[in-house]
Amino acid sequence: MPLINSLFAKFHSTYFIYEALICKNFGILHKYLTFIEVIASKNKDFPVGTYVVGYPGWRSHTHLTTKELSGANKMRSPYNKLPDFGKIPKSTGLGCNVIAFAGSDEKVSWLKDVIGIKNSFNYKTADIREVIKKAAPNGINCYFDNVGGEFTATVLPLMADYARISVCGAISTYNNESRNTGTLFLNSPFQEGTIIGKQLKIEGFIVHRWVNRWMEGINQLKKWIEEGKLKYEETITKGFENTPKAFIELFDGKNTGKAIVEV
Repeated sequence: MPLINSLFAKFHSTYFIYEALICKNFGILHKYLTFIEVIASKNKDFPVGTYVVGYPGWRSHTHLTTKELSGANKMRSPYNKLPDFGKIPKSTGLGCNVIAFAGSDEKVSWLKDVIGIKNSFNYKTADIREVIKKAAPNGINCYFDNVGGEFTATVLPLMADYARISVCGAISTYNNESRNTGTLFLNSPFQEGTIIGKQLKIEGFIVHRWVNRWMEGINQLKKWIEEGKLKYEETITKGFENTPKAFIELFDGKNTGKAIVEV
């Protein structure tokens, strides 16, 4: 029975809303993705010093049985093959022309100077429609949407025919007054005429759908980081008691990159 020490708990605003829909009782243990270290163990497969990713709950220490550990994943060596991205040349990365938006000039500078996305813009000051038309004159082929609202309403007419949209969230609408009426996502201005006319494919995206390939993704990302192909930024808030503060700051745009609580 290993004893594990929780190091980091990662959260995304969408997941909090999803969890809130299914968890209505206070005082229960909140189980979410946690990066943890084994500090005592009688399980030879999980010796002391092993790092695992799992769902032991948001607390500093946890006792887990062998059966409970069956859902955890050890950090393994990187895979040597690319996932099923299709015919994408390895020498040129993923081969995509990326257009990125952020909420401050500082974040835009980071996207340009560190990540190397030349078409990066401040959505608060830029003419979204015009910069997209200039950067993608033939339309957008893939749109990863975690914003929703007016931003998505502006983007939809600029999609190319038969384009794909992966809807991961709608953070711009989470604080709308409609949040208490049960019509939160229904108020996102999706345009049926545009969707039909351009024959767009729109699909909801929740990462747990691919939980059976979780470590494949973790190890591939790890490999790209080690190779310098993938860069990232994290905003780490220390102390479990500061979790509400870290969460609220998501909506104020104070975090850069993924918001993480160190517990």
